Amino acid sequence: MRSVIGAERAGRSGLPAEVSALYDRPGPDPVRVLTELDPTAFDRDALVELTALFEQQQAWLAGRQARVLAELGRQDGDGDWGREELRLAAGLGPAAVVTRLHTAAELDRLPLLAAALEAGQISWQHADACAQATHRLDPAAAAQVAEGLLGDPRLLTAGQWRFAARSAAAALQPAEHAARAAQIRADRRLELFDTAEGSTCLIANLPHLEGQLVRTAIRALGRRMDAADERSAPQRRADALVELCAGYLNAGRLPEDGGIRPHLIVHVPFGRVYGPSRGAGTGARGGCDAQRPPGASGGAAGRDGPVGPGQSVGADGRAGPGEAVGPDGRAGPGEAVGADGRAGPVGPAILNGAPLTAAELAMLACDCQLTRLITDPRTGLPEDLGRTTRVISSGLRGYLLARDRHCRFPGCTVERNLHAHHIKHWEDGGPTDKANLLLTCRRHHHAIHDAGWTVTLTGAHASWISPNGTAHPSPAPGAML
Repeated sequence: MRSVIGAERAGRSGLPAEVSALYDRPGPDPVRVLTELDPTAFDRDALVELTALFEQQQAWLAGRQARVLAELGRQDGDGDWGREELRLAAGLGPAAVVTRLHTAAELDRLPLLAAALEAGQISWQHADACAQATHRLDPAAAAQVAEGLLGDPRLLTAGQWRFAARSAAAALQPAEHAARAAQIRADRRLELFDTAEGSTCLIANLPHLEGQLVRTAIRALGRRMDAADERSAPQRRADALVELCAGYLNAGRLPEDGGIRPHLIVHVPFGRVYGPSRGAGTGARGGCDAQRPPGASGGAAGRDGPVGPGQSVGADGRAGPGEAVGPDGRAGPGEAVGADGRAGPVGPAILNGAPLTAAELAMLACDCQLTRLITDPRTGLPEDLGRTTRVISSGLRGYLLARDRHCRFPGCTVERNLHAHHIKHWEDGGPTDKANLLLTCRRHHHAIHDAGWTVTLTGAHASWISPNGTAHPSPAPGAML
């Protein structure tokens, strides 16, 4: 049998000859020799060899322990109390105990594999990879798989063993493989739940084929965009999943429910949408470009009438959608008039029961459909439902796609699921037209609303200003505009 753990490297380092001679000779005597060595006395190459020697000793110990575990399994039978005692005595988790006993039982019926482990030729991880694939096979088929793994010089890592063992087992007993695949499919699930910290957690268990479809799509969208992309791989995968879902929602291909397309519903207090968004301590703008729906006054008096619930007061003391009234009757940021006619802080926007930050609301409002829904401030019950309006018309979006072609952040060429960002915010009088809109990808839209970037547009030429004040030009992609 060949050795997976580097016996072929013996004698290539600066280890003493008596130490190099310990390769493929695991047992109590080599353990004593190795534990008496001083690691600081060796160079890097010698330390690599010492590590391989220790791996062989650990494999030998694991093989001897497997004998003990196999006997424990026989004596315990189908009972669970032996497992519980082992868990407590060894400090192992329940899953680890089951795995150890399972692999030990498989080694007990595969003497060739057990001998390779005790000889230090394979690690416990290699033995476990084989056992996971062979435990449903009959003894002859299981032995054939183990023999094939041990004799294949191309297989080095435990991961390679795992894939090769599964393929071999499926080829030897296709009916068993099909039954297992059917069970895996029946056990598929996707769970979503909100955490106490305010995030959403997803747990998925998919059959191999469907899992690879998801993996391929996320991998394609989750590549590093450029050298300046500092997101970690898990962060890129999370962003890719969001891009996939957002793209599918925006494409309008999902089935309707009661004639309404699937959508997010965000409840925004009147004072936050139409009053000032620079609340105390936030410094963020609320509602990047949500247009004010016609007649959205919250049922309050006009500019020349008395102030009512939800009505804001301008700097001139007259009713209007500019600023909120303070306790002293003067305009002040971050407050609106309540049902009792007194000023109070404007509450946050709410999505599925959880509050959104001002930056999240601003980015979401950049390109959305807005429906006016007037509610009674005392009961929260709807009083009036306005007409849904499209912030960015299809014609205007087509113009932006022809002009910008992709995300306009310097060097970014993302063309999918682009956001239309209002450069001058609607609350500052920014119009929804081509001179005030710029296409961005989701990541660089976050740069504006979360990371302090700003952008200007002159004709079709944009300039992005970093938080430290450095301007980065973004010339027009084409010469037609």
